[in-house]
Amino acid sequence: MKPIQLSYLVSVLLFAAVGCENNVNKIPEATKPTKPAKSLPLTAQNSDVNKVKLVIPEESQENPYLEAVREFADNVLKYGRDTYGPKHTPLFVDGLNVNTHEPVTWIEPNGDRWVFSNPSSQQTFFRTLEGLTTLTGDPKYKQAAMEAIEHVFDHLQTSNGLLPWGGHQLYDATADMTRGNSVHELKGIYPYYELMWKVSPQATEYFIEAFWSGHVLDWSNLNMNRHCYELRTPFEEPWKYEYKGGPIFLEGEELSFFNTASDLIYAAVELTRLSENKDPLVWARRLAKRYVDVRDPKTGISYGMYTLPEEQKVPDSYDDVLKKLVPGATDFPVSTFPGGMINPKPVSVALAIGCRLRG
Repeated sequence: MKPIQLSYLVSVLLFAAVGCENNVNKIPEATKPTKPAKSLPLTAQNSDVNKVKLVIPEESQENPYLEAVREFADNVLKYGRDTYGPKHTPLFVDGLNVNTHEPVTWIEPNGDRWVFSNPSSQQTFFRTLEGLTTLTGDPKYKQAAMEAIEHVFDHLQTSNGLLPWGGHQLYDATADMTRGNSVHELKGIYPYYELMWKVSPQATEYFIEAFWSGHVLDWSNLNMNRHCYELRTPFEEPWKYEYKGGPIFLEGEELSFFNTASDLIYAAVELTRLSENKDPLVWARRLAKRYVDVRDPKTGISYGMYTLPEEQKVPDSYDDVLKKLVPGATDFPVSTFPGGMINPKPVSVALAIGCRLRG
């Protein structure tokens, strides 16, 4: 049987379980910190977990969906923690074989085996763990998620605030070290900042500000790259720049992929919600507006970037190829974009989606 990834299986089950549980008490929100610190001990911050007493309707205890999620979480807590290598940690591995409970391993050409723990792939699971604590009154689930997050903050966060997660970096539990290349990238992850904030408001804010400062190359026009190559260089304070805007498409070498931008937007919005600092929200709206500005005038479909590297210029004859591949593509020709500059892959996807929506 194929191994399972921890984050994805539980989502539908949990949503089904909570559908009728509107009367369950909610765990109190964390308050804003009053003094600087990278991370506070869990015993000092988890009073909301340790003291919570929930009133659970009787029918919720017999909910088969809830019990399925709880059984899954119990197995992950039992078999899915980092017990590999010389140093055991509260981290979770990225996947387990459902029959043997062995972790998913990456096998190198030389035979070395890596056991991956990538916190970015576990954000849905962390939401699930807190949801189980809310529904069942058992604090162990949320506590386990917070312990993993605290370990990431205390032991893996870089000096400039970034984290070794996402598409290019992760933690190898067998060697107790970070693997991957020197690139930070998040694409469509949407971390659970609310729980991260409960663990350490300071470390969470530090990361979000580093996320923006590392990926935004020019604050005056929000020229942005999906990759950040500065993993340890100190960043300047964000948000306090003058925004001038600029042309609809920016020419340069950067790849302003929307799936990274959406993570930046989400992070800034969450920071405003959690800290009550309105500056991040202002910049989130400016970045979102960039993608509104590059919508096709006929279909309303946005191009996947607002930066256009020179090498991505394509001839107008590409229009003819798209017309053959996707019926209805004449409504969204490449030549409608300024300069005929376009990335073929996002347009192909956009065309297919647009044609499906039109029936």
